[in-house]
Parts: sequence; structure tokens; C-alpha cells
Amino acid sequence: MNLYSAPAGGSSPLASGIRRIGPQNPFVEFRIEWTENSILHRFRSTALIHHGRVALKTKQGAYSYRDLDELSSRLGQAILAYRSNGTEPVVLLLEHDAAVPAAMLGVLKAGKFYVTLDPLYPRERNEYILADMRSEVLVTNTRNLPLAHTLAEGRSIINLDEVSAQGSSHDPGLDPSADDLAYVFYTSGSTGKPKGVMHTHHSLLHNVFRQTNGRHLSSADRVGLLFSYSYGASANNTYGALLNGATLLPFNIKEEGLDGLAAWLAREEVTMLHTVPTVFRHFAASLSKPGLFPALRLVRLGGETMYRQDLDLFKKHFHKGCLLHVGMGSSETGMMLEGFFDHTSECATPTLPAGYPAQDVEVLLLDESGTVVEGEGVGEIAVSGRQLSRGYWGNPELTSQRFLPDPRRSGGRVYHTGDLGYRSPEGSITHRGRKDSQIKIRGYRVEIGEIELAILDIPGIKEAVVVRQKGRTGEEQLVAYVVSTDAPSPSSRLLLGLLRKKLPDFMVPSVVVILETLPLLPNGKVDRHALPQPDWERPEGAGLVLPRGRIEEKLAEIWSNVLGLKRVGVQDDFFELGGHSILATRVLSQVTSTFAVHLSMRTVFDHPTIQEMALAITRTLTDRKECKDLTSLLKQTENPSLIEERVSISAAPQKSGQRIRRRKKSGAVVFQHPTEG
Repeated sequence: MNLYSAPAGGSSPLASGIRRIGPQNPFVEFRIEWTENSILHRFRSTALIHHGRVALKTKQGAYSYRDLDELSSRLGQAILAYRSNGTEPVVLLLEHDAAVPAAMLGVLKAGKFYVTLDPLYPRERNEYILADMRSEVLVTNTRNLPLAHTLAEGRSIINLDEVSAQGSSHDPGLDPSADDLAYVFYTSGSTGKPKGVMHTHHSLLHNVFRQTNGRHLSSADRVGLLFSYSYGASANNTYGALLNGATLLPFNIKEEGLDGLAAWLAREEVTMLHTVPTVFRHFAASLSKPGLFPALRLVRLGGETMYRQDLDLFKKHFHKGCLLHVGMGSSETGMMLEGFFDHTSECATPTLPAGYPAQDVEVLLLDESGTVVEGEGVGEIAVSGRQLSRGYWGNPELTSQRFLPDPRRSGGRVYHTGDLGYRSPEGSITHRGRKDSQIKIRGYRVEIGEIELAILDIPGIKEAVVVRQKGRTGEEQLVAYVVSTDAPSPSSRLLLGLLRKKLPDFMVPSVVVILETLPLLPNGKVDRHALPQPDWERPEGAGLVLPRGRIEEKLAEIWSNVLGLKRVGVQDDFFELGGHSILATRVLSQVTSTFAVHLSMRTVFDHPTIQEMALAITRTLTDRKECKDLTSLLKQTENPSLIEERVSISAAPQKSGQRIRRRKKSGAVVFQHPTEG
């Protein structure tokens, strides 16, 4: 198997491939002693050297390193005007395309640390994190200001857009120590609530140290950022770019879709892309031909088990100068295992190895007694070193359970990951699942217990069990088995709707199975192996409403192909059929190519039926032109007959007391009651 370890100082057999970033290679080795300072110490040096280079490019515009330095200083000054003393948390509520890195650095310049909230997460989850952090300051922007006011509850709110236009750009001059907290990010928790993982300046810089040297990250790189800023891996990608003079390029895959990703990668000449295998598989399947991204030198996959087919997909669709980087990490450790495949690499086993221990990381395999496993035996993966997280915010008991003293070193710690693995004779480690109920879904770490408790919190639910199973498309899906005290039992649609208000979309089960009782083992525990298989197919005749026009017919065809179903009804809920955010991007991409209409991901979440989506498409098409200019409008559509259904509305008999009014600006035809202004 041709899996290569990461280069240390350029000694890897694949070092030339990793260095391939152009005729000149500005890669500079990141020194271990730099991790003993603060993030700001390194950023100030980088911003001084690369002041005119583009540091961050979003849909809203580009920021040079000078711009980023000045904007973060203005925010630092603004925060200090509210809270002048002490290290404390500051909450960031910003969307993916905002100048989030400037906000991160601004908080650090104020001598404080931050936690990021995703505006797309359920309000209940964001409210919990705010309460748990006990922060007095919330940084947002104009777009998210209404949401910020609903969440603030007496907290001070700073509008980043207003800060960027005023205030002093003088650096406050504070310099935290390497052991001070830099940020806290929340991940799924087994107690039913998310838990905050704490990272210091040192632990974050140690991750940058490994990224820079292992992937030869340099100022010539253009680093794509697909992950939400509230996701742990985003911090490593963000600072990996900004502390090396590279350009950071955020991309909102939920809004732009997989088709948009391909065009963006080519247009922006992205050199490094990090995503999860599930997204990679869907993306690769959407590519029409190989070699579309000549600038791309490294594709990094992690967060889920990877298979030989993933390597085959990589070799099929990406050029021979590009490398596949595989790895394994956790919120508490950062990257701990990594390795590289090139186009000559082969894998004899169905599962790809997770990699070799990353630079300056000690990875152990331990048995139940904590003794190191010899040879190729299976053991729990444990990590030792100063790069570890400080622990869990406000939870010293859980911290002491997972971060144990290292008996070999005074003051040392060992983090027990809960992941199982075995070591090959060559030294690489292959993942063999979990020893607890934690799983990975589409790259996200999920505690089954948190989902089960969210279900049990719904009135009328007596028992709940959640398991992971392969769905009809071959992807891992969450399935919930529920016992209700009510008669009749609540519908799966109702339960899923309630869960979407509590949990992020990746934690909401794809299927809910209602049972009279749960199967039990002799010891009284749930017999998970005896749970019935869910019916992944749509029940025949279960309220099926067939398409009633060309738009609905085409949408039904798109949904059927994406969801792997023979047919769907126009009133079926996308998410109840097993849909999720990644599949929704595929639907939206096909909607764009078929109807020349761009719908946002929010449209799918708010209007998750074909009937509602067809109305959204129709409104967009008719709003483009006055309906009297039908000839021009029809020419803009690949299938002119798709407009017929909407046009027929204007000619249809109106209900008694109704009249038709045309919006002057948009030209859209709407029904209006005579008494409505």
C-alpha cells in the first residue's frame, strides 16, 4: 500500500509533490518554538510581511492582510470599550461569507477568547451555548442583527459592519500568553447538551505547526474553507492560511451547491481543499471530466471512514500532480493521524488507513487496563502531548474522565479518544469504530445520547433509541425508534419537525419508526440488533399526490434521482424521505441547471415539498419580466413549457370577491382580496 507519511523538513518521498505550488516555492518551515507565543504574535509578523496580499476573499469582497489587521484592531478597541478588564468569552454570530477571521482576531486583540454561533443552527441550541458561556458581549453584523437582538437578553451587541467604518485602527497592543484560552467550540454531548471544547493559543499554534510543515502550506496557497466557523476543523484551516500569508477562501456549499463548488474551485484557483468523504463522493460524482482543477495540489479528507473507492474517485477526477491527504483528528486533539496518496498508490483493503502519527504527536493504542497494545492488536486510540485541548468548558468532571495523567511524564496528559484502531507493520493506523455510542455523520461527531434525550423531551414520548444504518443510497443514516404514550402515536412528520427546531440538521434522524415496544435483552437493555429494518422506500399510496404540471413533474424526477426513490409525491417532505443538507445541494444544483433559477438552502428548509418548491421557482421566473413579455421570458428558459402552469394562473377564473393585482416593480401576478390595501 502506497501510503506516505507527512514530510518532516522535506524528507518524505512525496515532498516534491507536496511542494508543487509553482515555479518558486515560498514554503517556510514553521518552528516549534513559535508555538510558545500567542496567535497574535505570529499574525502581526505575517501581516507585516504580506500586508498587500489578499488574506480573505468572500462574496462581499476581498481583505488584504493590512485590512484584516486594521479591522480586527478596530473591533478589539470596541470590545475593550465595553469590557476593559480580564479574560472572558465573546460570542460571534456571523454567517459564513462575513469577515469572521477579523472578528476572531479582534477578540484576541482585546485579550479575550471567542466562541462562534452558526446563524443557521436552531435557536434553542444557540441560546444554550450563550447561557453556558456566560458571555456579556455578542459580535454580529447588519445581516444577523435581528437574530442577535432576539438572543442577546441584556448582552452588549457590537455590529462589525459599523466598527469597520469607524473607530481607531490602532492595535490595542495586548499579547496573551501561549497558555491563555483562544477559543471554545461546541460539539455533541452525551448528556443531551453540546459541550464546549477549550483551546489555548499554544494548542492551536501546534495544529498550525503540523499543517504548515506536513502540507508545505505557504503564502502561494489559496485555501478553500467549506466548514462552518463553528466547526472545529475551520479554526485550523483559518489560522493555517492566515499565519502563513496564504489566501483564505470561504465557500458556503449549502447556498452555492456542488455545481457552484466546481466552478468556484476553477475560478479562484484553489490549491488546497478540505472536506469530508460524504461531500467528496457527491462532488466527484457531479464532475463531467477529469483534470478540471489544475491549480489544486492537495485534497484533504477526514472526519469519516474512507474506502478504497474514495481513492479510485480521486485518481479518476483529479490531475496527477494533486495529492490525496487522509487523516484523523478530534476536537480535543486536532490532527493526530495523517498520510498521503498519489496516483500510483494502491490499497489492498476495502478501508483506507487513517494515517501515521502527525509530526510531534504521540499516538498510543491501549487495552482496557490502559496498557499499550503490542503488534497488530486492536486498542483504543489515545494521544499524548501539549497540543491537547485544555478540556471541557465548565465541566471539570468530564475533563478528568477523558484527559488522564501521563504516568511517563510529570505534568503530561493522555487523551482517550474512544476510537478503536490497529497498527500495521509499516506503522499506519486503521480505524475500527468506537467503543461508545459516539458516531460520525457526514463528518460531524454526534453523540447518540444527545439525540435520544431530545426525542424523550417531546411530550408523549416514552422511549427512544437512535441507531446508524445504511440507507437506500448507501450512505450512513440516523434512524430513530420511538415508543409513544399517546394514542394514536404522533406522526413521524410531527416528530421530525420538532427535532429540527432543537438539533442541527446533521443530528436529525432520516427516519422515525414508531413501535409499540422496544425489543429487550435478558438484562433489560435494548436489543439493538433486533430492531426492525426501516422501510427506506416511500410507502405505496401513502397520501401520494402526483405532479400536476411540467415544473412539478421535473422536480419529482430530480427528487427521485437524488433520493434513490422510484417516485415521490408533490406534498412529501424532502427530509422525511431521507434527504439532508448535502443531498439538498444536489437538488438545488439540478434546479439551477434545469430552470435557470437559483434557490437558497433556506428555501428547502422552509418549503420542503415539491409543491412549495415549484411555487418558489414559478415566482422567480415570473418576477424576472412583466408577464406580457412572455416571448422574451420563454426564451430564457431551457424548456418554454415550464412557464405554462404559472401563466395559466393569470387566465384562471378567480374566486368570488377576488381580483388580480400586478406588482409594479416585479411584474408578479398575485391574488388579492378587494379589501386588502
